[in-house]
Amino acid sequence: MSNKTISNIVPLLVASVTGGVISFIFLNYQRRPNEKGKDKNNKQTTVESITHTFSPEKTLDLIRKRRSIFPKQFTGEAVPSSIIQDILEAARWAPTHKITQPWRFVVFETFESRVQLGEFLAQMYKREQEAAGKEVITSKYEKKITSAKSSSHIIALVVDAGKKNPFVEELASVASAAQNMQLIATTHGVGAYWSTGCIYDQNETLSFQDGVGIAKFHTDVQSFLNLQNGQFCVGWMFVGALDRNMKWPSGSRAEMNDDKVVWR
Repeated sequence: MSNKTISNIVPLLVASVTGGVISFIFLNYQRRPNEKGKDKNNKQTTVESITHTFSPEKTLDLIRKRRSIFPKQFTGEAVPSSIIQDILEAARWAPTHKITQPWRFVVFETFESRVQLGEFLAQMYKREQEAAGKEVITSKYEKKITSAKSSSHIIALVVDAGKKNPFVEELASVASAAQNMQLIATTHGVGAYWSTGCIYDQNETLSFQDGVGIAKFHTDVQSFLNLQNGQFCVGWMFVGALDRNMKWPSGSRAEMNDDKVVWR
């Protein structure tokens, strides 16, 4: 092959390869989600695939099986980090008005950090009792620390109020996230308990606005968690390993009768 022929072919090859690479990059870019956190399988999901993948019976049964499993039932063993990631991932897909995603989480993973939190909650309890002129019950004080020690992880549930939605809507989103967290914990056979201990001032009289009680959140908790203005801790999700032979707690709810549902 002559040098002239080669010189004519090389540019064509370069152009062809370059065009192929550009096309590959463009097509893959087009396939990427346009929105952060978007479900990667969203384009393939249909109503039919949803109903075939998730049966109403099994889904409803999972919801019925969800329970608050308390730290006293935990074995003290570590829950794998992959399960904790699943719990946080479940929280991520809770309903959120205007996609504000108002949830924030502080995960106490190390033993030292959990003990520090337990001691903080114990001191908060003591201060509240003393301020109200009530007895500091030793067993309750020590329970705060013991519960922290027996847990594998403790996740602070935080609402980032923001400015787009009323606070009650953001709080509802975080509450939905907490439900999701407990549901996925149930599927893993892991204990989860949403505690609201020491998040608001028990001695502060609730104010009422349009019939809705407004609690005063503890600024000490905000400082302990290093929260920003407009962020409030609304509870602690205690997560712990369980004895695989432990009897799962039963539960009960009132029937959906005329006191609960009005049909129109």
